[in-house]
Amino acid sequence: MLKTIRFQDIEAGMPEKRGWKLLYQLGIFFPVFFLMNILFLGVSLGIVTIPAGVSAMNRVCLKILRREDFHVIKDFFGEFRASFFRSLGLGMTIGLIFLVSLTAQALSLAMPAGTVKIISVVISSFITLLTFLLLAYALAMTAATPLPAREIMFNALLLTLIGGRHTFRLIFFFFLYLIQFWVFPFSIILILLGTPAFLQFYVMKAAYAAVHSYVITDQDHEEEASS
Repeated sequence: MLKTIRFQDIEAGMPEKRGWKLLYQLGIFFPVFFLMNILFLGVSLGIVTIPAGVSAMNRVCLKILRREDFHVIKDFFGEFRASFFRSLGLGMTIGLIFLVSLTAQALSLAMPAGTVKIISVVISSFITLLTFLLLAYALAMTAATPLPAREIMFNALLLTLIGGRHTFRLIFFFFLYLIQFWVFPFSIILILLGTPAFLQFYVMKAAYAAVHSYVITDQDHEEEASS
């Protein structure tokens, strides 16, 4: 976990039976996601560092999806440094709207039953979902491409509208995130065990598939992230 993980070594030791293969992969990747989750929670204490932390998680997830050799700590902090300022404006702007809409949604649910409550819940829920999708696509592109912030924002909006099945997958994970929010603080144990990292892997998987389909993403900023 604290050294470079090579997919060639992983595949060489892979069992042939399906059940054992799943356990083998779980044994390898659970510590990876657990460590990545700890790193993310650590860098997120600064609040404004959350977007760069998500981009850093996305970078490690991207290497796993591409089946590239990776070092969790080096790749995480390499991306964290490289994308800090680029993700700061994007993440804080969209993230602030996301938090405001979540708060508005919670307040709407506490309102007395009636037409106003229904309209408030619908509007706040729509804004929350929209900002989550924009943030998911934007931070996926931040980790996967060297595009400037303005182009990332434009493409994130475009992918939200035309992402098709990829966007529907992100909506599913959006509801999983909401469940964690609704049951907090009871979900804190799951959060500490690594659910943010596990969920982010699948968010990145769905978002990157859309980015790879509609945006030129084979450009990489590996040199920038490792410098």
